[in-house]
Amino acid sequence: MLAPGGVAAFADYTLKRPPRDALERFVVEAARRLWKVPRVNVVTSDAYRETMGRAGFTNVGVEEVGRLTIPGYYREQRRPETIRELTKIRGVLAGRLGWVIDLAVLKAYEMGLMEYVFVRAEKPARGR
Repeated sequence: MLAPGGVAAFADYTLKRPPRDALERFVVEAARRLWKVPRVNVVTSDAYRETMGRAGFTNVGVEEVGRLTIPGYYREQRRPETIRELTKIRGVLAGRLGWVIDLAVLKAYEMGLMEYVFVRAEKPARGR
């Protein structure tokens, strides 16, 4: 539980904009399902900020950083050394097919559909 006056900070994904056609809906839905994200959690950065405000947080900041993270993450995950290590950790099937999830996220980002965000929000001190 976050104490009054505390700060919550985390990273998450948001929808950059709603899908416009069947292909875009497919890409977003594929990323959502592969990552097992509940449909209700697929929201824009603005909606995310509003939800945090309704939950009682103040000074909510949502910084979009996909350009700094998503392409590099995808490249790192495709390196043979990384694939070998992930196969050791996750097993052959998950280690070798994890690229499907990574590709869905990369494509959603490149299409302007998905964003990676840093979120910072404050829990008001008591009596405020």
